[in-house]
Amino acid sequence: MLPPLLVREALVLLRGTLSPDIDLQPELFSAPPDPTLGDLAFGCFPVAKASGKNPVLVAKDLVDDLTPRLADGKGLIARVAASGPYLNFFVDPEKLVAAALSAKTKPLPPLLPKGERRKMLIEYANPNTHKDVHVGHLRNFVLGAAVIRLERTLGHEVIGVSYINDLGNNVAKCLWAVARTPGWEKTPAPERVRFLDKAYVEATAAAEADAAVRAEISHIQKTLERFHAAGLADIAKKDRIWVKVWKTTHAWSKTAINAVIKELGWEIEKQWFESELIAETVKIVAELEAKGIARVSEGALIVDLADEKLGVNLLRKTDGTLLYNAKDIALALRKEATFHPDESVYVIDARQSLAMKQLFATLRRMGHDLTLRHLAYEFVTLPEGAMSSRKGNVIYYADFRDDVVTRAKEEVVARHDDWSAAKASSAARAVAMGGIVFALLKQDTDKQIVFDVDEAVSFDGYTGPYIQYTAARISSLARKAGTQKTSRSKGTAPVADAELRLAFALLQFPAAVRAAADSWRPSVLCQELFELSKTFAVFYEQAPILSAEPVVRARRLALAKKVGDTLAEGCGLLGIPLVEEM
Repeated sequence: MLPPLLVREALVLLRGTLSPDIDLQPELFSAPPDPTLGDLAFGCFPVAKASGKNPVLVAKDLVDDLTPRLADGKGLIARVAASGPYLNFFVDPEKLVAAALSAKTKPLPPLLPKGERRKMLIEYANPNTHKDVHVGHLRNFVLGAAVIRLERTLGHEVIGVSYINDLGNNVAKCLWAVARTPGWEKTPAPERVRFLDKAYVEATAAAEADAAVRAEISHIQKTLERFHAAGLADIAKKDRIWVKVWKTTHAWSKTAINAVIKELGWEIEKQWFESELIAETVKIVAELEAKGIARVSEGALIVDLADEKLGVNLLRKTDGTLLYNAKDIALALRKEATFHPDESVYVIDARQSLAMKQLFATLRRMGHDLTLRHLAYEFVTLPEGAMSSRKGNVIYYADFRDDVVTRAKEEVVARHDDWSAAKASSAARAVAMGGIVFALLKQDTDKQIVFDVDEAVSFDGYTGPYIQYTAARISSLARKAGTQKTSRSKGTAPVADAELRLAFALLQFPAAVRAAADSWRPSVLCQELFELSKTFAVFYEQAPILSAEPVVRARRLALAKKVGDTLAEGCGLLGIPLVEEM
């Protein structure tokens, strides 16, 4: 990343010298490989191509043209020099530091012009009911929430929504086993969701071994779909037990899911359940068949997408039960009718990429001109290996969280054995959540994550706690500095190289936020937070603060505060908590 402020000034200088026919863009600038060569480099190749000159000569000519214009010393750029085909810009250190400390310099990018802002709907945080939230869900949760916050920094109206599957074959399996468990209604509240998990695993095994069990589970699913499509009157008395079991266990699941929502602070404005869309889905599927968009094939209802190389979109199985793809059509239309977004985004793992393409293609064939995008991500595993709800070897979120908190507390206590238990526990929880969130966001979405607990809570390296520790160190520094005002000191003093590098890092931060938002890659922001923290560490070591002469002390304290504010802003976007001490 390059400081946008510096790039803009260099562009103005070049545009004032070169022909307006030459297309000059920020992308033509880069950081020199060695800071001694300059602070900003411009490759003269496009100018050479337009003028027919050698780029080395172009660089020398630009030095001659620009040097007189820099003599007034008013801007950030103090001088220029040629290095082969590159024109290098050198900044005025004091002016650059002043720019970094200016009240006008914010850690976030400027808002987009009103005409470029969009109304965006982002669907994420979609755990199924009748299962406990597990580690595999976490990447979806933190990625969706981070993207929502990042898009809002650009001025987009972003609405977070959630779609909970509560009526599929997996739910029917669970209910089959639950109803066979004597006294299931009396399951204590803390054990209810785990009980449902075990029931699902038991039913899955039974269904794989016995066709009769599969038929019973199919019947349960059809019964529940009829109930939600037409009401209890359409259900035979002997089958109403399934409605009762569903309602009771659904309430258990909803309570558990909402508890995790509250704990993790999901950005959700609207939550839909699959069961709410059954009546609409039945109607839509009938219309698709009537219009010839869908057809019966071997007893199932499909949309043939072979001409788009997308296979067949299976909407209804041979037993008459509806599939997720059918219900997703109803959901897409409900989203449109409720919010009228300019763009609808699905944060769903990469294994569902084909299903997403099939959904989008089917909606186009229905005549809906919706802007739909799939934000895909790879899954999370632990060193022990992959997880599977069907096999019952998932790692539950609550257990995982408690394990990470325990590891984090060991780190905190090792550093602060004089802290009270309450203080250590509070800091450990912040470190744990920071470690989890950062570890899940620092990788690009197309990379699988093998989550290492010890690495995640380490205070060293490319981790969330390292950034949290930097912010805490700055808070401690401010406390030690006392109440001395840092903005009124008079006089000047040379700027140390460590101060200049820190000012650069601060000025380039908004560009990193913009890049992360534009690309839907929170990993870009993670990297920038880490680089800023490392740059501050060098500054802290090489540029004494509290022992410096007053004018230097004031400037360095102001730089440290600016770093703290920037870290707080960036961590807030990612969902990483900060603490005053660590």
